[in-house]
Amino acid sequence: MTIEVNRSGEVVIVKPVGRLDAASAPEFDQECQAHVKAGCKTMIADLSELTYVSSLGLRSFVSAGKELQARGGGLMVSGMKGMVKE
Repeated sequence: MTIEVNRSGEVVIVKPVGRLDAASAPEFDQECQAHVKAGCKTMIADLSELTYVSSLGLRSFVSAGKELQARGGGLMVSGMKGMVKE
């Protein structure tokens, strides 16, 4: 998995590409945490290039969302399709 990151104003857009599973979830967690610690309050997870997400990957989204919500912001998810959308 690779993670593409873009910033649009105060919004950080993270785009995991490939599979988000037990092997790659810690990397995704670290990426999200780095942006939260840097002051990001709003994050968009663009899942248009994600081909698979495991339960540990789903946990990563929940964890990031809770962190952002605690800081007065939130996580939005977009671009789900195929197996990821199911």
